[in-house]
Amino acid sequence: MNTRRIFLGLTLALVMASGCSDDNVRSDMYVSWINNSEALTSDVYNLGADEVPSGDDYVIEDEVELEIRNLPRDGIVDVRAGKYGSMTVERYTVVFESDEEIESYSGMLGWVVPINTNFRGFLTIVPAGLKMQTPLIALQSGGEIHASAVITFYAREANSGNETTFETRVPVNFANWVDG
Repeated sequence: MNTRRIFLGLTLALVMASGCSDDNVRSDMYVSWINNSEALTSDVYNLGADEVPSGDDYVIEDEVELEIRNLPRDGIVDVRAGKYGSMTVERYTVVFESDEEIESYSGMLGWVVPINTNFRGFLTIVPAGLKMQTPLIALQSGGEIHASAVITFYAREANSGNETTFETRVPVNFANWVDG
């Protein structure tokens, strides 16, 4: 009888400990769409309302809309009401794959995505300051750079603290597009 209790106790301890493991996140998160499934057209410089170089010129950040889906992993029966029901997407990084070396970018989020839900939000892909650095600043004189933005999200399970990452990508075409 004591052997049975010890076995049950060890089994229960293993099951409970598995809920706290970094590689035992109970959600599968993914980006279901980004930027309406289209490439991002990034204008490196805008001439403002008068369309000539003057004091109203500006550089804008490029944001895209996206939708994130949070589903329970296979084998998880019902976690909606449990402590593993939500994920918080804490931060993200953007790495550009291109023939040119474009600086990577990181940002903070804090998006809470409950299990079995979709979350829509806006994400900065190209901050304005990045367009003022090489090689993007050179595009003010003409030319184009084609890249792919690889976006990695870092999320944490509510209450357990377990972490996971997921990623998506979007094509980005940089140029000094015609204003107006």
